[in-house]
Amino acid sequence: MCVVVLVVVCGNRDSGKMPPIRSFGQIAARMAALEQSQVALELERERMIEDCDARLAGLLLPMRLRRRSGGRLAWRNTARHGRDARDRDLEHYAAVLEALPQPVVDELRRIERERLLLNVNMSLVQHELRALRGVRQKIARLETSGQG
Repeated sequence: MCVVVLVVVCGNRDSGKMPPIRSFGQIAARMAALEQSQVALELERERMIEDCDARLAGLLLPMRLRRRSGGRLAWRNTARHGRDARDRDLEHYAAVLEALPQPVVDELRRIERERLLLNVNMSLVQHELRALRGVRQKIARLETSGQG
């Protein structure tokens, strides 16, 4: 069983808020911490896929947990190919869930909660990294244009 924890990088424990970035050096430090978080989340994602495959291997389910482009996890329809093999949330498979024993449904819902938390964490980390890279480039351009 894995536990996905919401990532708060460089946070202030007292207020729960992220400290403001006041220098170019703080951008680099925050990016380094976020990149470490991203690697940890990617490892967790791969572990979740392997764990899910192992737990559900004996069941003939029409879906499996798979990595999407952008790194997120989704349920892939394995009974279809091409355009019909879309990535979906577990809700899409409600009819399948109704036919399954309750312990299996509970396990799938647990995996779905972990999947959703992992995806939101990956989104937050990727979004902040993208924003920080953009600001870092703009500041670097300002500094180089001021030296001429």
